[in-house]
Amino acid sequence: MAQNFSSREGITSTPAEITIRYDAPEGLRIFLFDTLLNRLKIGSQRALYIISGILLEPTEGNWTPDFIKDEILRLLTDDHRCPWNKIYDIIEAFHSELNGYAENQRLFTEQINGYFHKHGIGWELEDGQVMRRGDDDFEQGYKEAIELSHKKDLPTTAEHLKEARTDLSRRPDPDTNGAVTHAYQAIECLSREVVGSKKETLGELLKKHPDLFPSPLNQALAQVWGFVSNTVRHPREGEGISIEEVELLVGIIPPLAKYLLHKFPEKEDDPLPF
Repeated sequence: MAQNFSSREGITSTPAEITIRYDAPEGLRIFLFDTLLNRLKIGSQRALYIISGILLEPTEGNWTPDFIKDEILRLLTDDHRCPWNKIYDIIEAFHSELNGYAENQRLFTEQINGYFHKHGIGWELEDGQVMRRGDDDFEQGYKEAIELSHKKDLPTTAEHLKEARTDLSRRPDPDTNGAVTHAYQAIECLSREVVGSKKETLGELLKKHPDLFPSPLNQALAQVWGFVSNTVRHPREGEGISIEEVELLVGIIPPLAKYLLHKFPEKEDDPLPF
């Protein structure tokens, strides 16, 4: 199927403000049904096998075409049989099912992400995985920092940054401790590379190398690190951290990482063998 005018010309609408994260509203469930069976023309019996398998739900065994479509719709729209997080598992499963059908896979991704953006749903189908979507600055910041880490031949830093995003995308509950830990391990790893250290913690590095970041940012970061260490890395019984605090702590990492990354030369290409 050819791309439409807006896609060809790169014209996009401003995404709606994110208001939905840990839910799969009925509109999304019905849109998913329409996309699978009516737009992509996926075989209804195959679709039912995939969906019922993910939900571990038996079907009644009536394999008439009308029953199959009705059963798929019943499964997708039943909050008890299909909890919200399973909708996103189903989206990933059908993206995988479309491997080898590049145009349909592209269309599926475009349709799902278009719905997410238009209706303020804070997820994104990215390389076959439904990933947590923040605002544009958050997403662009992490993508740029990860890409720059690879260009500077710092794969460990890139992996920590990637895992921070992934941990925020865990379903049904985000791994908030994991997200914060990986985010600050990325900065710790980078800081060690800058000063040539192998063992010192970020707090020790900031104290020993006050010029690692411009003042007063270095002092502020030292205080943030103390909060992270006490609240996330070494929590006390009964203490917790809100998702809003996690988003703040993780959200400030990309500009810090990019600041340090610019201290490294980019990896040179291997010389030609002649």
